[in-house]
Amino acid sequence: MDKPTEIQCQRKLSYWQLAMHMFFIITIEWIALHILPWPYLILLAVIFSLAMYYHLKKQRHMLSCAMLEHHTWTFLYEDDCVERYNVTQIIDHHLYFVFYFETGIFARSQVIWKDQLSACDYRKMKVYAKLY
Repeated sequence: MDKPTEIQCQRKLSYWQLAMHMFFIITIEWIALHILPWPYLILLAVIFSLAMYYHLKKQRHMLSCAMLEHHTWTFLYEDDCVERYNVTQIIDHHLYFVFYFETGIFARSQVIWKDQLSACDYRKMKVYAKLY
């Protein structure tokens, strides 16, 4: 059996992830600007910001992933939990990669953003995405 290929992810919040969330919030607020008065817009902005903070805080942050066999990958999370998944698909969206897992009834996915990977690991992920 070959040695597992490991890809390290930085523990920081991805700037691309934050930018995408902010883009959607600004778009919704811009649309609401033409519909709602100012006090409601401020309230809407506070609610969206708190919801985004809660959502990002609640997510488990991945530290590294390693390809073990043909479609078997392990993921190490910051709570020292190692989980093994059978990856069905890896999609490259240029700014991020999406792993889709076989987990029984429910579909599950893991997003890895480009700025969370080193240049070498990013090239490895591009190759893996093309192979799937």
